[in-house]
Amino acid sequence: MRAALQRFALGLALALLAAVPVARADSSEWNLHLDPAFATPAIGLLAPDDAGLRGAGLFVWGGVDWQLARPFALELIVGGGHMWSLGPPRLLPDGTDEEIPGATFVHGGIGGRLRLVDDESGYLDQSGGSAAGSLWISAHVGAMAWHGPELAIDLALGYELSLVRPVSAGLYARAVLGLFGEGAQSDVDLLLTLGVSLSFEVTVGVIPNGRYGVSDVHIEGLEDLDEAALRACLGTRERGTFALDIVTSSSLQCGQPPFDGDRLRVELFSWPWTDWPLFDASVFERDMLRVQRWLRARGYYEGRVVASRVEPVEALGEGGTVATREPSSCVADDTRGCEVRVSITVDEGEPVRVARVTLRGEREIEESLRLRLRAALELRRDMPFDEALYERTKRAMVRVLADSGYPDARVEGEVKLNTARHEAYLLFRIETGPRGVLGRICVTGYGELPPGPILAATYLSPGDEFRLSEIEEAQRAIFALGTMGSVEIRHTTLEAMEEERAEAERAAEDQARPRDDQPTGAAETAPAPAPEQPAEDVAPTSETPDPNAPASEASPEATDPPPPDEQPADDAPDAAVISSATEDTDTGLNASPDTAVSPPSTPYCTDAPTSVPDGARAVDLEIRVSAGRLERFGLGVGIQAGDTLSFGNQSQGGVTTVNQIALQQWDIHLLLVAEWRNLFGNMLRVRLEERPRLIFPAQFPGVTSDAGEGPTLGNRIGVTVRWPAFIEARTALFAGLTHDYGPIPLWGFFRHELDGRIGLERTFFDGRLYVSSAIRGNLFVPDEGQNLQYASRRESTRVLFLEQIATLDLRDDPRNPSLGAFFSVGLQEAGFGGVSSWDYFRITAEGRGYVPLGLGIVLAARFAVGAMFIGDTYFRNDGVDDIYDLDVLGPLSQQLQGGGSISNRGFPPGLLGDVRRDEIKVRGTYVPGGPQDRPIIISGGTYRWEGSLELRFPITTELGLVLFTDVGNVSRDAFDFMALNLAFGLGIRYRTIVGPLRFDIAFRPDALQYVGGEDPRRFCQSDDQNDGCTPIPVIDIGDLSFPGAIHLTIGEAF
Repeated sequence: MRAALQRFALGLALALLAAVPVARADSSEWNLHLDPAFATPAIGLLAPDDAGLRGAGLFVWGGVDWQLARPFALELIVGGGHMWSLGPPRLLPDGTDEEIPGATFVHGGIGGRLRLVDDESGYLDQSGGSAAGSLWISAHVGAMAWHGPELAIDLALGYELSLVRPVSAGLYARAVLGLFGEGAQSDVDLLLTLGVSLSFEVTVGVIPNGRYGVSDVHIEGLEDLDEAALRACLGTRERGTFALDIVTSSSLQCGQPPFDGDRLRVELFSWPWTDWPLFDASVFERDMLRVQRWLRARGYYEGRVVASRVEPVEALGEGGTVATREPSSCVADDTRGCEVRVSITVDEGEPVRVARVTLRGEREIEESLRLRLRAALELRRDMPFDEALYERTKRAMVRVLADSGYPDARVEGEVKLNTARHEAYLLFRIETGPRGVLGRICVTGYGELPPGPILAATYLSPGDEFRLSEIEEAQRAIFALGTMGSVEIRHTTLEAMEEERAEAERAAEDQARPRDDQPTGAAETAPAPAPEQPAEDVAPTSETPDPNAPASEASPEATDPPPPDEQPADDAPDAAVISSATEDTDTGLNASPDTAVSPPSTPYCTDAPTSVPDGARAVDLEIRVSAGRLERFGLGVGIQAGDTLSFGNQSQGGVTTVNQIALQQWDIHLLLVAEWRNLFGNMLRVRLEERPRLIFPAQFPGVTSDAGEGPTLGNRIGVTVRWPAFIEARTALFAGLTHDYGPIPLWGFFRHELDGRIGLERTFFDGRLYVSSAIRGNLFVPDEGQNLQYASRRESTRVLFLEQIATLDLRDDPRNPSLGAFFSVGLQEAGFGGVSSWDYFRITAEGRGYVPLGLGIVLAARFAVGAMFIGDTYFRNDGVDDIYDLDVLGPLSQQLQGGGSISNRGFPPGLLGDVRRDEIKVRGTYVPGGPQDRPIIISGGTYRWEGSLELRFPITTELGLVLFTDVGNVSRDAFDFMALNLAFGLGIRYRTIVGPLRFDIAFRPDALQYVGGEDPRRFCQSDDQNDGCTPIPVIDIGDLSFPGAIHLTIGEAF
C-alpha cells in the first residue's frame, strides 16, 4: 500500500510538471489561500499495513503569501482537520489488539512559495486573459499536534487555473512530516494529502496619478425609462459594484430591451480589486449626444439633456464648462489620482406613440400564417415607438415566414412620424418569395468522423418542404451524437461550397510556401481608423423616409467607441446562415499562430430532388461541423451528495433514471477519467471512470452516523459505452458496467456491487419525448468482514430484469422551469425462472407542473406513485434470519424508499413511512456490560406515493426563496393515503453554473402526520429502542428540538 501511494504521488508530480510549457497564472504582491484536502497517514500512527488503509481524514489550510521578489514569496499557513481510524484493531506482536482512535490535527508553519511559472496576462473572464494555469511549490517549517506535539516540515506542489478575477483554482498535493513526537514508528509521522487549492489575489484598484476615476454616474429625470439601460450606452462608465437586481437581470447591453423603469437595483459596494474606469472629458461631451439619441430611439423625441454636473470640476480640464464651480476637495496631479462623480439631468418629454400598424402583402398568404405574423408584432397601438422593438419585430416576422416554408422571405419596414401630434405610423412590407424545398444536403468539415451518420441524424431529405424549426431540430440531433464541437447549418449552393473549399486549399498552400519576399522584421501596419461622424449627421435610411424618422440605434456608438471590455462581439451571422451554435469548444490555450490552415473535408452530399413543385425552388443546405476533442483524460476532485447518488450510478444515456433517490450518504472523491468519442471511426463513445471515495455515513454535510460511525473509504469504477445511430439515425445503443465497493447506507457494512446494463434509447419531437429499453443486472455480494453472527448476515443476491423508461418534457427550461409540465413512467420485469433472486414487477410514474404567477413567481407541483409486486424468491439460506425483509421488499438497489431532498423533505433520506429500527447480532463472545448487538434501519416498502407544492419567489436573478409543503408515504401492504406525513418549510436557492445551491428546512406537525384514524405505527421512545419501532427524525438547534429535517444540496427538488 505504501509503495502504491508513493507511485501515485510520483505520477501526480510528473503530471503537474508536464503542464509547465502552457502554464500561465495571475498573482499580486499579496495573495490569500484556502486549501481543503483529503488526507491519509503513510508512516506512523494509523499508517497502512496488511489490512489496508488505517486512517483517513479531511484537512483544510489557510495561508497568506507576500511576494518579495518574483517568483519567490514568504508564506504563512495554518491548518487543521480530523483523522478517523479505519479498519479493525491493529494486531500487535504479542497477539493482542490495539485500537488507535482518530484524532484532531492542527498544523502551522512559515516558509516560502515559489511560482515556477507566473504570468499576468489576465483571468479567463478578462479581455485578453485565459484559463491557463500556474505551477507552484511551497515548503514550511512549523509545528503540528496529532496524538501529541511534533516538529513539522511540509512540502506542497500544485497547479492552478486563473478562472475569475481574483480567484484561481486547481489541484495540489502536500506531504507533512512530523518529527520527535509520539508516533508509533520511530517517533515519525508522515501524512499525505490531495485536495483543491483556491487562491485569491489581494489587489486594490488604484487610480493613476494625474487621472480621475469615475466612482458614480447618476441620471436624473427619467420617469418611464430605465436609468441602468441608458448608462449601458454611455462611454463614461462608473466603477463596478456588487449589487442586487431584484427580479430583473443584471446583464445589460446597449440597445437591448427592456427599457422600462421597473428595475429595482440595490447597489452595495465595490470589490477592492475592481478597476477604476478613467474619466475623459471629450467622451463625456459626446455622451450628451448619446443621451439625446437614446431617448429618441425609445420614442421620446422631445427628450433632452437639461444639465450636467462633474465633481470635481477640474476633471473637465481647461475649457470645461459646468453650471457652478465649487471648491474641490481633491485635484489630480503628479502625486495622486482622484475620484469623480458625474450626474446628468434629462427631460423625457412626451413620447411618440404608435397610432397605426399596417402589414402589406399579407393578403397573398394563408390565414394561419397571417395570424402568426400579427402575433409576432411587439409594437401595438398606443405603445411608445421603440426602435429596438421595431427591429426585433422585423426579425421575428422573417423567422415566422422561414418556418413556414419561405427561405427567401423579406420584411421591410417604413416609419412615418408626426412629432407634433406624437404619433407613429408603422408599415411592414412582406415579401414571401417562392416556397422552398430542400435540394442537395451536404456535410462538410467532418474530418475523421463518418459523414453518413451525421447526415442521417438530421432526418432531412431532398424534396422536403423548407422548415426552419426542422433544420434547428436537425442541428440539435447532430449535437446529440456527442462528438461535435460546433454545428452550423446554412443554405447555399454546391458550387459555392466547392469554391470555398478551393479557396481554403489555396490559403493552406500559400501559408506552407516560404515567403522570400517578406523582409525580416517587417511590421504590419494597422488600418487608420475611420473618421468620426457626428450623430446628427446620420443619414435617414430607405426604411425611414420621413426626416423625423429614427436613425439607427448604433448612431451614438459611432461617435466614440465603447471601452475595450464593452466592444460588441463580431458574431453576427451572415444573411444566408439559418442556424449556428457552438458546444464544447476548445479554449484555444494550446493554439499556435503558426498552426497550418486545414482545408475543409470534401462535401458529402445527397442527390438533388428529382422534381420541384411549380412555383417553388430547391434550397441547398450545407451542414458545417467540426469535431470536439475526440480523446479526453482528466483528473479532479469532487463531492457527490444527496439526490445525485444512486445504486450503481445508473443513467439511461444522458437522461436521469426515474429510480433517482436520496441517500443517507455522501462522499468526497478523486476522479480519474479517460474518454474516447470516435472509437473505430464510428462515433462510438467509451468512458472509463475511477473514483476513490471518502464516504460519510450521514446526510450531507453530516460526518458521523446516528450510531457514531465515522467516514470510511470506498471505490467506484465503471465503464460506459454509447453508440449513436446504432439501428437508425436517432437510436443509440448504451451499455455500462459499474463496480461499487463501500458501506451500504443505513446499514453500515461493506459490500461489492456489480451493476450492468445494455439497451437502446431514442428521442422524438425535438428531444421532448425520450424512450429507452434495457436489460439490467445487479450482483450484490456482502463483504466477508461484516463482523456479524451467521443469523444476522446479509446474503448475496442477484437480479436480472428488463427496464423501460419514457419521459415527456414540456418545460420551457429544464434547469429553471417556470412554465410547462414533465411526465415520466418506468417499468421493470424481473425473474426469468430463477436466474434472478426475485420475480417481481415494478412500476413508477411521476408528473410535474409549473405555472407562472407574474413578477417571476412560479407555482410548482409534483405527484409521484410507485408499486412493486414481489413473486417468488430464490436466495434464502438455512439458519439466516429474514431481518432485512428482502422477501417482502425486493432487491436493495430497486426498493421503493422515500424522504430526502427530492422526496418528502420532512424526513431524512430513507426514513419516510414504514421504517423499522431493529438489531443485528455482532460476532464474538458475549462480554458482560459490552455491546452484543447494534441497531439497523430497515427502510422501504412496495407502495409509495408522494406530493409536493412549491411557491418560488425570485429575490434577485441569482437568489430565490421557496415556500413548500410535502406529503407522502411508503408502505408494505397497500397505498395508505391517510398517512400524510405532512411537512412544510422554507427554502433558499442560489443559482450557480452547476445548478441552484439549495437549503431547505422542513417541520412536521404531529397532528397532520396521520388523518382519519389512529396511526398504526409504533414509534421509538428512545434512541436505544431497537425492537422494530419506527424512529422519529428530529432537528436539534441548540436547546430547540422539533420533528423535521434539514437538507443542503444542489439542484431543485423537482
